[in-house]
Amino acid sequence: AFNSCGCNRSNQLILLASVNFHVGRIQSYCGRDRVLVFPKVDEVHPAEVRFAETETFQVRQGYILQAELVIDCQPDVPQEKRLNRIDERTFHLEIQYSTNHGRTWQQISKVCFPGQKCGRYYHQASILYASKYRKWLRTIGPLREQSWSNSTRLRIVQTNIATNNFAWAVDKVYMGPGCPNFCHGHGLCRNGACICDAGYGGTTCLPESHLPDFAQSSFEDTGSLHDWKTVGARVVTQYSNVSNVCGPMVSSGFLHLSGPTLRKLQSPDLDIQSGGTIQFYLQIGGPKCNDTLTRSNGVILQYSTNGGAMWNFIQEFYYSAYPTPTFINIPIPTRARTHHTRFRWWQPKNKGLNRDTWALDDVFIGERMMKDEIRLHEEDLHHQIPPLEGAQLREGAAKDSTFTTFSNNGNWGDFCDPLNGSFVFNKLKGDRFAMTRDMLLKPGDTIQFQINIGCTGVFSFESPVRLEYSHDGGHTWGLRGAMQPNPSHLCTGSSRELHEATQYHAGDYEGWTTVVIPVLSAIAEAPARFRWIQSVGNMSRTPVDWAIHNVYIGPSCVNRCEGNGICSYDLFYQPHCICNDGYQMDGSGSCHPKGQNPNGFLENFIEFSIERWQAKGGEISRGCGVVKSGNSMYFGGEGTRKLQTKPINTTNTRLEITFRNLLGSSENSEYCLASTTRDEAVVFQYSNDNGITWELIKELYFDIYQDQPVLVRLDIPLKAKTKNTIFRWWQPLPRNGLQRAQWALDGVIFGRPNLLENGFFDDF
Repeated sequence: AFNSCGCNRSNQLILLASVNFHVGRIQSYCGRDRVLVFPKVDEVHPAEVRFAETETFQVRQGYILQAELVIDCQPDVPQEKRLNRIDERTFHLEIQYSTNHGRTWQQISKVCFPGQKCGRYYHQASILYASKYRKWLRTIGPLREQSWSNSTRLRIVQTNIATNNFAWAVDKVYMGPGCPNFCHGHGLCRNGACICDAGYGGTTCLPESHLPDFAQSSFEDTGSLHDWKTVGARVVTQYSNVSNVCGPMVSSGFLHLSGPTLRKLQSPDLDIQSGGTIQFYLQIGGPKCNDTLTRSNGVILQYSTNGGAMWNFIQEFYYSAYPTPTFINIPIPTRARTHHTRFRWWQPKNKGLNRDTWALDDVFIGERMMKDEIRLHEEDLHHQIPPLEGAQLREGAAKDSTFTTFSNNGNWGDFCDPLNGSFVFNKLKGDRFAMTRDMLLKPGDTIQFQINIGCTGVFSFESPVRLEYSHDGGHTWGLRGAMQPNPSHLCTGSSRELHEATQYHAGDYEGWTTVVIPVLSAIAEAPARFRWIQSVGNMSRTPVDWAIHNVYIGPSCVNRCEGNGICSYDLFYQPHCICNDGYQMDGSGSCHPKGQNPNGFLENFIEFSIERWQAKGGEISRGCGVVKSGNSMYFGGEGTRKLQTKPINTTNTRLEITFRNLLGSSENSEYCLASTTRDEAVVFQYSNDNGITWELIKELYFDIYQDQPVLVRLDIPLKAKTKNTIFRWWQPLPRNGLQRAQWALDGVIFGRPNLLENGFFDDF
């Protein structure tokens, strides 16, 4: 018995002595001369078997098999064409071994996946599919223990010719002692020594030039997979004419894996010594594709540091846990942090074409450091991406220049007239979201957007839209707690600023509403990304649709346009205000009213006046009884409860505020519950920037204003004396949708009683 076998096209005599073959011949094929070729059969004999078989060898621990193969040669098919269709043929070869001189044969490797007792290296079966070997490709791997003997033969065999009829060829076959790290997949192994490919060197064929330290693809087109390897996959975009796909995913393109045989995505080799994370969106099965039924239909993430000869386990993604697009963030394992690591997503088994399908989107591998973001920006200059310090999303702009991912393949559309050209989220039953790139902001910068949820005034706690931020590349997310200080139900003290969370409910945004959020130090301390997300979970019905418009993140406009306009970049990439109707830009560049705001009002309320007030969750009634006389402004709505004035000129130093307030009743009636916790309190606030920020004037405690109306008389704070001040009474939303005490106002006076011509009075 021999100890090794090595043969290639340059030495035909060695090939003939070391390898037996049936129905093959030495000829040119697929761009190479003198290789062992098995042409397509003209007259098919169902029982015929074609193979290339070694002589009998001694095989020991540490031995390997290496060969270069091509199956049904198609070397010149462009990547764009390959990634726009699925190869539906199932042509394949098998690698088999025999330890009894060829009398019986077994697959050298059977598929191994989590849940089986087959070792710690999960791997594919030793089946070579044509969809992977359309052009010459090297395969290398260890010979497993079951093949170790003094009388081992190996063969590459083609069976079932009637349904598996195709041409194939083999070259540069080697079986013998292995080489260090399998030559990292970039060289020929010969008796323990590597013969390196061009561009690789050293004893183990490491790259002679630096490899990239990150890789990413959002699958917007086939070109986004440069240097990636796919099998059984196609890129699906909004222009693809395909059906039965798992999607849409999170952006306008995604990778759909549905081939009839092997399915995988493999990254290029990376210099990943600095670590980082593996981030991606995954869907397995789901509403628009066949559900997976067994554990073998799940997806496995692995890495290799030896050119793909052996793959190490990172994580299993269970077949039933990802029916909708799910964001996944995994730290790169310590042992994977080399300067020559590749990664792959792989599905052990499937039941055939378009069965047990899955999809990937927005894949990123590496460390999202500042240098990476700058490099991303430089690569996308042809899209005129704003610098990292700012970004905006407006109609006609490329959304990819601002956002990394969008859910449900949405696009610009009309939503809830009269504002058209919005970005609408209305197609997917799964989570709906838009996520920005990482951005480097400064304290005092601005986050601004316009939002409309459902075009409805009916409040709902279900599936709100949340604005969240992340400092770790999307691994963890936070609400407004870090965007502005002190969540309302946790803070104490008379000087606290109370505010709504960055969570937006249907009913509060039935019309287009501009939201402006100042960036504080807690956000600006590190590169941050933002996302608007509507989590749907396991809702059986489709959630309310929503849309965003005029998104702006970056340096603040002058005084944030006083809350009376939107901030945008001009042609010179400088922030400037676009003022609302009724306002104009003043000499400073901010927005001021074209006319004068009233000094105050005197009005006996018979009907609610939208010219004087804005209200949520309230009505003119006697829901909590009589507060002063007749009706009062009663707040008992399920959702947001607030009463807010239109802008008032409060520069009159003699102006004061008087009102009567009632908060709940100890009788605990249906329409006037008893107040029991501080979270049910009503706060009285003012704003000098049209509601961007609010300052506390007084908290109306839950245990003081119960049962009997209390007369409140307040001097207007010095900082509230401006030409554009608004006031509000506001009761925060309850946690978890719990009930809270109703409340009522009456006898409101802005101004002193002897100056009613300069103030207003409302007894509701």
